[in-house]
Amino acid sequence: MKGTCSQESCFLQEVGCKLGHSDLGSCPFWTAPKADHEAAASPEPDDQRANPPWTGRSLGRSDLISVATRGRPTLIGLVGPAQSGKTTFLAALYLMLLQGGRIAEYTFAGSLTLDGWEGLAGWMRWAEIGCPPTFPPHTSSAQGDHLPGILHLALRDRLGQRHDVLFTDAPGEWFSRWAVKANAQEAEGARWIVSNAAGFLLFADSENLAGSDFGTARRGLRDLMERLSPLLDGRPVGLIWSKSDIDVPAQLVESLTEAQRKFLKGAVTHRVSIRAPQTILASSSALVSAALVRPLPKPIQSPVVASDPFLAFRWQR
Repeated sequence: MKGTCSQESCFLQEVGCKLGHSDLGSCPFWTAPKADHEAAASPEPDDQRANPPWTGRSLGRSDLISVATRGRPTLIGLVGPAQSGKTTFLAALYLMLLQGGRIAEYTFAGSLTLDGWEGLAGWMRWAEIGCPPTFPPHTSSAQGDHLPGILHLALRDRLGQRHDVLFTDAPGEWFSRWAVKANAQEAEGARWIVSNAAGFLLFADSENLAGSDFGTARRGLRDLMERLSPLLDGRPVGLIWSKSDIDVPAQLVESLTEAQRKFLKGAVTHRVSIRAPQTILASSSALVSAALVRPLPKPIQSPVVASDPFLAFRWQR
């Protein structure tokens, strides 16, 4: 695909035209090379002119306006090292919803990223004979400027009110780098997630912790807990022991549990496994329910300025 788009927030190569044009020649911001100008300028068929301004794939930070215009969305940050099961967790959650599962009391009410969800879930389905289900590929930090990938769910409560919930699918390398150096340039995406999330799912990789390099895995997870701790400000956290069908040495579990008590007070522990997908739905329900309960605003306390008789006056009931 040759040519350029003048909009900085358009990630054409990754998710297609931001304005929904299937024929780029009809997009006012697209500039085609001279050799391709005639072909690119061909008129767009009538049945393609009403394309919506989103592709259905994962959203990026610049795309959030399509959700935020109808209300304040709730961002759920999935935090953890690479290969800890974050992407598989999201794919399994979507498959559970397809089978009629519910996140807490909420019912599914739509999504702007159905293509993105399907892209993950497709790896975990039987595609054809000889192609059994497998795990989604690792989310690479080299996939481009459209990261972090954000998957959207619209949920409706018992009163009929809609809630937009956004799940991040970010590279684990971001968080590992952020845990070591908070202001690292490579960790800018991790800092954005931590600043904007209403709640967190922190992943502890049982397979890695039970492996030969358990010392590095333990230190990395503890560093993440310590880095996240002073930034929580009362936001809920779920500690996800992923791949929990793999046994982790009891001494190591106790060490990390002690770190959780120290750094993540109030965090709820969940043991999840793809072999027991209900655990994935249950842990998601607990965190989303807690994140959707927004704290009441603090009352404004007007100061008493004793040096000015007018400003010092306050009505006493």
